Amino acid sequence: MLTQAGMGYNAFARFATFSSFQGHKKRGRLMKNGWLTTGAIAAYCGVDRSTVLRWIKSGRLTAYTTPGGHRRVRREDFRKFLLTMNLPLDETLFKEASR
Repeated sequence: MLTQAGMGYNAFARFATFSSFQGHKKRGRLMKNGWLTTGAIAAYCGVDRSTVLRWIKSGRLTAYTTPGGHRRVRREDFRKFLLTMNLPLDETLFKEASR
């Protein structure tokens, strides 16, 4: 099993993904009004944006389209998606939305 700094590979992959997601927070790609971009969701889940768009097109993830053609996902819809798909859930993301 591949390890990094004493962590198993899966734990390291989740940490690296979360670090990338934190970078999205710093660059302002998380919307302060409770909406998430497809890029932020991709970073959180450790997948490419095209995967997020496939989830949206297949109906697994509920999204709304802006007048400019961009997709946005409500935090509560993303939380439901994570629970349904058994993906790791970081409650701090959802606590920030309730402020």
